[in-house]
Amino acid sequence: MLTAIIVVCYLITIAAVIDAVRRPSYVWVEADRNRAYWISGLVFGLLFLPVGILLAIAYAVGVLPRMTEPTGSDAFRRRP
Repeated sequence: MLTAIIVVCYLITIAAVIDAVRRPSYVWVEADRNRAYWISGLVFGLLFLPVGILLAIAYAVGVLPRMTEPTGSDAFRRRP
């Protein structure tokens, strides 16, 4: 049972790392968040799982909503 919990925590942290890496730079700028801080923190969290799961939850609650909400700024958007 404990192994399953640990595996789920690793998967959540890995999913947060993948999501953070795949987001373009302009989204981070619009959200007013530091990309390097969050990615390095999440990768560090893979080594120390309790820190990783806390950072993954903080990323999901604090950063993702700011990235998905429309800001109205077209300064960094790509034009077709």
